[in-house]
Amino acid sequence: MRTIYLKKAVIWIGILAAISACSAAREDSGAAGNDPSPSNQSNNSNHSLEEENNQSDRTGVSAELIQRYEGVELADWVDEHTLIAAKENDSLEPLELEELAGTYPKSLYLLDLDTEQFQLLKEQEGANLGEARLSPDKQHLLYSEYTLGDPAYHVIDLKTKESFAIETEGGHAAMSAHWGDDGTIVGASYRGGAYSSTVQGRATGIDGLTEGPVVIVRKWKGTLFYSTGDNPALVMLDTANGGQAGSTQLEQVQDVLFRREGQELLVVQYLNDGNMMRMGLAGRNGENYRKLAEGTEISGVSISPDQTLVAYQLTESDDPSSKGIYLLDLDTGESVKVGDNIEYATTSWSPSGDKLAYSSWDGEQRNSTIVQVSH
Repeated sequence: MRTIYLKKAVIWIGILAAISACSAAREDSGAAGNDPSPSNQSNNSNHSLEEENNQSDRTGVSAELIQRYEGVELADWVDEHTLIAAKENDSLEPLELEELAGTYPKSLYLLDLDTEQFQLLKEQEGANLGEARLSPDKQHLLYSEYTLGDPAYHVIDLKTKESFAIETEGGHAAMSAHWGDDGTIVGASYRGGAYSSTVQGRATGIDGLTEGPVVIVRKWKGTLFYSTGDNPALVMLDTANGGQAGSTQLEQVQDVLFRREGQELLVVQYLNDGNMMRMGLAGRNGENYRKLAEGTEISGVSISPDQTLVAYQLTESDDPSSKGIYLLDLDTGESVKVGDNIEYATTSWSPSGDKLAYSSWDGEQRNSTIVQVSH
């Protein structure tokens, strides 16, 4: 999994170097230059949660440990009692690549929280499976297949268990893949431009966005939000009304999440020098920007189902103690730290919003934690 993160980081550094000369610093406005078994939590983690729960009395947000899983990546929630998980599968042959010697392919599982049992969902000889995300209707699962090279993206029908590879026109592989709110998949293509795909893997180029390096592309109710290597500003493309485009003035955006039916954008951006990142909330057109967090790394951003809380990983400086998982109350602006010394994280909320799962890389493997959230 680390290979994917590092490869994407290298791609971003190259893009930032190409566009930094034409990006002006507008920081205040938001335009920026952007089969393991469960184990007991360590004493350090217990101390962190107890300490932060005391602080949460002042913020109104608290988190209580439920369980930790070593060597397991918890990716998404099927329901309150079941999660999508990725972990090594020792029933397969060990990976042959020298860099991965001694490890087994990672497969996808369903984890039952009541029984603590892992049920195999998808396996692939000689490859790791990960980056799993459920469709909005929870009928399909988007995931990546990788070893040390570029990942390939697939979709699995959870009823039939049939899977489909996402390939763009001409047989080109998808460079990225994200769910749109309507259950379609959008992403960037290695051949340039962006694509839209069905859950059967049939991908076609997006009119008006068929060439050039696409940095980011997301979809919400017929509107595409994207940026390119030639233009660092996040652009809206209205595919329902003749492909009309307009700029949000939000620059060097690394991630976009939607709030209040797409009327608000939660964005993660690189600052102009590429050494700092910022998370902020803005209107659909980039107006009324509000800075929420800033540091050397921001990852794993997700919004609670009731859209009042944001979970994210923040590294404020080179000090390891500054790395952690935070919960931010969007109504009050208050935040609480719920996990220490965490980087390269992903987060996901249970359907009720009462539980948060987060996974992180410890230098050797990915581990996961589930906490009970109250606010």
